[in-house]
Amino acid sequence: MSRGRACPALLSLLGVLGTLPATSWARPPGEPLWQEGRGAGRPPLAALVERCRAAVVQIRGQLTGRAGRGSGAQMSVGTGFVISSAGHVVTNEHVVREADDLRVRLHDGRELSACVVGVDGPTDIALLKVSPPRPLPVLPLGDSTQVKAGDDVFVIGNPFGFDHSVTAGILSAKDRIVDRFAPPEPAAGASYAFYLQTDAAINMGNSGGPLLSRGGVVIGVASAFWGGTQPAQGIGFAIPIDVVKRLLPQLAAVGRAVRSWLGVDVQALDPPLAEAFGLTSTQGALLASVQAQSPAALAGLRAGDVVVSWGGHPLTGVEDFKIYAQLTPPGQRVVVNVRRSGRAHTVTLATVAAASPPLAPHPASCQEGGPVQQPPLGLDVQVARGKTPGLLVRTVPAGVARDAGLLPGDVIVQVGAKPVASLGALAEALAPAHAPHAVLVRREQGSFWVALAPHAPAPPPP
Repeated sequence: MSRGRACPALLSLLGVLGTLPATSWARPPGEPLWQEGRGAGRPPLAALVERCRAAVVQIRGQLTGRAGRGSGAQMSVGTGFVISSAGHVVTNEHVVREADDLRVRLHDGRELSACVVGVDGPTDIALLKVSPPRPLPVLPLGDSTQVKAGDDVFVIGNPFGFDHSVTAGILSAKDRIVDRFAPPEPAAGASYAFYLQTDAAINMGNSGGPLLSRGGVVIGVASAFWGGTQPAQGIGFAIPIDVVKRLLPQLAAVGRAVRSWLGVDVQALDPPLAEAFGLTSTQGALLASVQAQSPAALAGLRAGDVVVSWGGHPLTGVEDFKIYAQLTPPGQRVVVNVRRSGRAHTVTLATVAAASPPLAPHPASCQEGGPVQQPPLGLDVQVARGKTPGLLVRTVPAGVARDAGLLPGDVIVQVGAKPVASLGALAEALAPAHAPHAVLVRREQGSFWVALAPHAPAPPPP
């Protein structure tokens, strides 16, 4: 699979950059976070645009600490689109970074206050929430893996403040790798994604808007254009919607993407290294180190292995490895093919959640369930909302809870026969601490039990 690589100095983000942490936000019980597109055929473009633009919004926010000379506070401006009738809106992370007092302007001119449900800097995706007085029109999310170069596409957005502008073109290419942006830099270092490329005009202010198929479903989120600070010349980039759909449940539940930890350092193969390792190609990712007792080590990977495929996807370079690894959620088993001493080997790697620092509060974050407190086991939790009371797990530090399989986004419902709807109830239920406790956990649409011992008994003396 051949991929073009964007020049670092020539790629511009389409909004104002910054950082905006978030807390979690619950949607109405039983309501899906987004609607799945089913392939709506090919109606006339004008009719399709009229239907779709009602779910496209303009996003404006005051930038914290950036006062404009003589004109008050500086504003960020971008685009977003509604994915749930209850008011969930998708946009770019760089549109809302460092912005508070967020406002969403609907197609009919109404303005609503918005808050940030969750953000992910590396993929440049943010999930917002407004509280409309009545249900909003939504855009269904499609399947970006099924689109092909040459397919007709169109973009709706707010370039240079011209709201609900429409541009049309074709999908120029898929799987473009962009691993670095020109200043200002994206959050969390380099940004990784397999981008969609289009010649539909994308300009300043289109950030976060939908790239749509002629079936009227979203296949990507407009994010960047080619050409420095100048308008795009037929080369724009969008984040594939399938990447976004992997992130949305996590952003809605815990306010951030939960990524896997592998315990490896990787580097690119150049021709001399490939020759030194007895390889005829520079494709793949060279493992520079493998941490002891890490998921990679437990799977049998070693320093000097060259990973050539991940989960059935061939790797052309180290960027491919980083992208596939970061998009693989914790708790998955992945088949990894490597070359070792000139021979092919296959291992199965079980991913685990990477440690994440606690989320810092922000004025634009959606608030619910009261303040975050620190309960037993070091879990970062808060009171969950919904029909079933419990405690929403936000982060899971290393220890017995992670070893038992708890993940961010899980809801602790009860310990033994005791419901736990508060931190005090959890602490009481986990005492005494010398014996394991049966803990009921709800994850997505199912529930299961795990055994937790807050403090393992000391080993007997020799």
